[in-house]
Amino acid sequence: MSYKFAVAAAALLTAVSTKPCAAQVSSADLKDFPNIASAQWKDYKTSYPSSRLCKKDEITLWTCHGKGKTYSLCSSHDITTTTGYIQYRVGNGYNVTFKVPTVERVPLGVFTYVIDNANAWVSFHSGGYDYTLGAPLRAKSWIWVSTASGAKGGTGVDCREGNQSLTLNYTIKLMTLAGIGKP
Repeated sequence: MSYKFAVAAAALLTAVSTKPCAAQVSSADLKDFPNIASAQWKDYKTSYPSSRLCKKDEITLWTCHGKGKTYSLCSSHDITTTTGYIQYRVGNGYNVTFKVPTVERVPLGVFTYVIDNANAWVSFHSGGYDYTLGAPLRAKSWIWVSTASGAKGGTGVDCREGNQSLTLNYTIKLMTLAGIGKP
């Protein structure tokens, strides 16, 4: 992982995520993106990683193993701006030790999703910290955590693996319908 890249991505996402998306995208707007609009879970389920931190009836949108822990982004199968949920979880084995948000709720207002040039990021804020989960196309995934106050510096986690699941059409569809990203 390139920490310079992570810091730049985190700065970009912090700037982007401080304001809600100006134009919410609805399922009707997906008509311009037929491959995304027609994406179905059954066609993509084998492309997603698995995580012990996500329940059997959830999707592991992204997962990372590093620094002796597992970090996962878990979601319900169907999400809109008013239904479903996404939750970031950290833990060891099956034991969740940290989660954002603390209860399962719609992701709008919590998460921001950006996909650009086949690289994807999810960002969120919690407890005075900004978190960015990175899924670059040609590198291993990473996590960058910095203070929300804008102070320089932060800490990162190098994932042992790469995740391309944040760039799958089904993920893009979920994030779009949740109102936290757009194709």
